[in-house]
Amino acid sequence: MVTTKGAQFLDCFGLATGPGRLIVALVGAGGKTSLMLRLAAEGKALGKKVLVTTTTRIFVPPPSCYDEIDLEGTLFGGSPRAGAGVFVAGVLDPQLVGQDKIKGCDLQLLARRVSQFDLVLIEADGSAKRALKGWRKTEPVVPQFATHTVGVVDIQSVGQPVSDQLVHRLQIFTELTGAAEGDLVSVHHLKKMIESDQGLFGKARGEEILYINKVESQQDRENGERLAAIAGGRNVVCGSLHENFCAVIR
Repeated sequence: MVTTKGAQFLDCFGLATGPGRLIVALVGAGGKTSLMLRLAAEGKALGKKVLVTTTTRIFVPPPSCYDEIDLEGTLFGGSPRAGAGVFVAGVLDPQLVGQDKIKGCDLQLLARRVSQFDLVLIEADGSAKRALKGWRKTEPVVPQFATHTVGVVDIQSVGQPVSDQLVHRLQIFTELTGAAEGDLVSVHHLKKMIESDQGLFGKARGEEILYINKVESQQDRENGERLAAIAGGRNVVCGSLHENFCAVIR
């Protein structure tokens, strides 16, 4: 594993350069929104026009994280201002008044508007601020036109007891992984969560990238390497947004 302190996350994910427009769906739990905003900021720094949106619901990012915002559901009317920047788009939902949350725009409209941007980042999953989750059959909501699916896993969940406080949709998670409520989460539970047909990449489109987040101690690193070794043949990146580093495992 090659670790680079302060490395650009876009580089680690292979998203800094490449042919064509990049449309990245983020799924999982334990850092999706923070990762999305980090990738957006790096994209802007590289001179890219970046769209940040969702197919589910997200909190409205703080103003310091974007240059323009459209909460009318029009995706900037198809004419975002010229030049590099971060553009946040969504729809205010009357049911979410007071929660500072927005829901996604119409998917058909989004499919037509992505051509206006160099990099499109879509939070395509909800986790209710839990570290892990189980997925209903309708989740995650990954657009068919996505070029990449990044699955986020919180490695610091290893060793914690399986509970409602840790896991979103607890019953589905236990059925998916074989873990019982009260069991300590293991790397093998995470493997099942990742590899299941109803799991992390069950609705993935395009290139699949596993991101092992919150690697902030030697134990986290060892658990991350163990998980990467058994989690299939897809590309794997580990890192910590808090510690500002990422590493390409394979």
